[in-house]
Amino acid sequence: MPRLELAVDANPLISALLGGRALQLLFNPLFFFVTTERTTWEIKRYISVIAEQLGIAEIEVLNTFEDFPIRAYQSYFYEIAIGRATNAIGHRDPKDIDILALTYHLGTPLWTHDADLQTIEDIQTVTTQDLFAIIA
Repeated sequence: MPRLELAVDANPLISALLGGRALQLLFNPLFFFVTTERTTWEIKRYISVIAEQLGIAEIEVLNTFEDFPIRAYQSYFYEIAIGRATNAIGHRDPKDIDILALTYHLGTPLWTHDADLQTIEDIQTVTTQDLFAIIA
């Protein structure tokens, strides 16, 4: 059975680092997750906050994140879709341009809980709950 490719936004990855249900999905063999290198940078900025919330060392959180089975693409891979993404969301949340551009370029669903991204009409978004419904 082919794996479902999904672009993944920062919020499910942060949830997974915090021990949320998203962690179970990341290691499910039904899915293949991709994200942007910029998304990984965004998450790394929160490593110290996550470590403090969990009461563990930052290196443990970083190692956990680096063990996530996710392919991160550099911006040159999806740069052809940057203009389209900028037009769609740049005025609301410029931080979302890269993940939206990757989603456009690959034509994959986007796993997110970001309300701004969920209002983009020409992409399919899924939530953690949606993905659990698929594997149920």
